[in-house]
Amino acid sequence: MKKIKKTNAVRLLTSIILLALLTGNIFAQGGFIVHPGNDVTLGTGTTLDITDGNLLIQDDNGNAPSFLQNGTVQFTGTGLVQVEQYLTKDKWHGISSPMGDEVNGAYMWIYLMKWLEPTNEWQDIFDPTTQPLVPGKGYFAWSNSNNNPYPATPDFVTLSGTPNYQDINPVLEVTDASIKSGWNLVGNPFPCAVDWNGDAAWNLVNLDASIWVWDPVAGNYKVWNHTSGGSLESGEIAATQSFWVHADDTTGATATSMTIPASQRTHSNNIFYKNGGNDLSNQIKLKVQGNTPENDECIIGFMEGASLGMNSAYDALYLKGNETAPSLYSMVSGSKYAMKQLPDWEQYNAVPLNFKAGIPGTYTISASWTESFPEGLPIFLEDIKENYFQD
Repeated sequence: MKKIKKTNAVRLLTSIILLALLTGNIFAQGGFIVHPGNDVTLGTGTTLDITDGNLLIQDDNGNAPSFLQNGTVQFTGTGLVQVEQYLTKDKWHGISSPMGDEVNGAYMWIYLMKWLEPTNEWQDIFDPTTQPLVPGKGYFAWSNSNNNPYPATPDFVTLSGTPNYQDINPVLEVTDASIKSGWNLVGNPFPCAVDWNGDAAWNLVNLDASIWVWDPVAGNYKVWNHTSGGSLESGEIAATQSFWVHADDTTGATATSMTIPASQRTHSNNIFYKNGGNDLSNQIKLKVQGNTPENDECIIGFMEGASLGMNSAYDALYLKGNETAPSLYSMVSGSKYAMKQLPDWEQYNAVPLNFKAGIPGTYTISASWTESFPEGLPIFLEDIKENYFQD
């Protein structure tokens, strides 16, 4: 057994955990801190006993912390587990609670909303402040820089309670009469990342292979399909991050369910999302941006098994972001796509794109991943209004 007596020694232990899987009993006197950017794994069979202090998983605006628990956390004397969540002011953030027993009062003086799939509307969550934050459910939060006449909103939300470290099965709804039938806002229920990788442990039933993750800077959604990729890197969903899932059959005739599996937890220092890459052939990513940081991306690709119509195994439907943000999406067979995979670029060599400016200004469309196509293949963007071609 190893006994830690001082706070700075506890921090040193955090660094050691990055390199080794701890077993047995560990004693921490005066608290245990997981600092921003640090990855801590509490191994199976390990007991972390904290005396007269808290387990604090500390966030900032740079690198997120990560705490992957397989063992047991217990306290001698007073103490509790706390997970910090940094919220940039004056932006919407997609959030989820990593605790099994936290309530909406943790977001005091912060706008907190939940999505109601049956009625296609957002609902404010304020009074009473004892409403449970359901594990595996997603929410949206807004922190004001000017909250007059109310108290100033904090930079951090501190979520306290018992951290989730086992499988979570969120409740999903599919209401045929709803305009947004089958769109469910769920969330990562763990204080570490979870990988949307298509593993069987996700137990996806009647769900698209794509997820949609809110990017507060772009004012739009990043997408990831566990088969065809996307604009998230490796599909890692950050700790305390909400994300959308969508039912394949939206009539309500097919049972719809999923598991957010503890077995797919991983360490990642992402803050809500990170920019992605691509290693598939015949893919192009287009990005539109004006004079503000808000932007949008659209991916068009060609791969075996894809189809002209909506294919939930490869495609990602378009989900509208901020009204002030630009919109860019492909329009194929009457449907809007943030990512559309087609079967053959020789057969489908012209793909319609739609662009809408959020606010008046000058916008630039840039392309990346063009090197994934055969060398020498000409790729053009046609402006049908101005009758102009750009390679």
